[in-house]
Amino acid sequence: MIRTLTSESLVVKAIDQSRGNGSWPYIRLINDHANHQLRMQMVQYILEGDALEVSYLSTLSAKCIDCLTSYLLGDPNISAEEMSEKVQFLKQNLKEDQLKDVYILRGLLSFDVFHHSLMKRWSVDYGYS
Repeated sequence: MIRTLTSESLVVKAIDQSRGNGSWPYIRLINDHANHQLRMQMVQYILEGDALEVSYLSTLSAKCIDCLTSYLLGDPNISAEEMSEKVQFLKQNLKEDQLKDVYILRGLLSFDVFHHSLMKRWSVDYGYS
């Protein structure tokens, strides 16, 4: 999914260092703008039904998708009352297991858990060689 989402306009440092067959490439976000762009692209990717585990989200109504977009991105331009209304709308229109998926996605995207994990430097050798 990350390779699909990243583009030349997105400032992402992807270092493909072979660690053996079947290994994942290293991906590291460089700045906050890259984080914002990646989050927006991920939400779009998810809500278009391309993420198989939550592909059911793409079948929701336009209003539900609008609420999900604002909720998952944690839109700062929306007042607390508006966000509360959107959350209530989602609670009324989604099943309990679907809400759990949305809560997990919100935690990863809106509360920067995903961003924090991509800011880490992995496999750094410490000490003298």
